[in-house]
Amino acid sequence: MEKFKNFLSALIAPKVIEAIAVSLAVIIVVISVSYWNAVPAAELDRNVSLRIAEVTFSALGFCTLLLLWASLRHSSVLNKRLTYHEHFHDLPSGNKVEALYVLLQRLGIPTPKASSALTDANAQAIIADTEPPPKKGEIVVREYLNDFEEFAAAVNCGLIDKNYAYHIEGPRTVNAYFGFKAIIERWISLEKQLPHGLETGDAAIYEELRKLSVEWKARMDAESARERSRPKGVSRAL
Repeated sequence: MEKFKNFLSALIAPKVIEAIAVSLAVIIVVISVSYWNAVPAAELDRNVSLRIAEVTFSALGFCTLLLLWASLRHSSVLNKRLTYHEHFHDLPSGNKVEALYVLLQRLGIPTPKASSALTDANAQAIIADTEPPPKKGEIVVREYLNDFEEFAAAVNCGLIDKNYAYHIEGPRTVNAYFGFKAIIERWISLEKQLPHGLETGDAAIYEELRKLSVEWKARMDAESARERSRPKGVSRAL
C-alpha cells in the first residue's frame, strides 16, 4: 500500500504532469497536421477544416488543464514546504531545549535517543522530580515533546510536505518519541488510572508523534538495510 502511495505521489508530481502535458500537445499537433495533409485537397472544405481545428484545440485545451493542474500542484507543494519554515523552523524552541538539557544534567540522565532510550528508572526520576515549576522534570519534558507533537500533527494532516519534513526533521522526531517512550507510556498508564482518564480506543498521549515516528523509523531502517545490501566496490590489485 505504501509503495502504491509513493508511486501515485511520484506520478502526479508537477514535473511529471508538465512533461505529460507537453508530450500530449506535441503528439496532438503532429497527428492533426498529418491528418490535415492526408485529406485530399478536393475534400478539404470549410467544414472538414473546422472539424479538424475543433478536435485539435479541444485536445490542446485538455493539455492546458494539465499544465494548470501542474501549476496548482507546484504551488501546493511549495506552500507546504514554506509552512515548515514559517512555523517549525525552530523545533523545538531554544529555551525548551536548554531547559531539557539542564534537567537531564541535574538528574544525571544521558540524552535520550532512539538508540539509547530513557530507562524506566530515568522516567521515574523525572516524574518524581520535586523542583518547583517551570523547572519541574515532567513539565520540562512535556513542553519539549509538545512542540514535536504539534509538528507531527501538522505533518500527518498534510499541512507540511511529509517527504520534505522527513529529510529535515526525521532523525530528531524519531529520537524525541523513542528516546522518551518510557515516560510517555508511564503518562498513558497513569492517565488510564484516573476516574475519567483514557479508555480503550481513545487517542493516547502524543499519538500524532507516535504515528509519525513509527512510520519514519521504519523508513530509516529500510533505507539503512538497502544501503548495507549494496555491493561494495572491489579494490584494484596493484
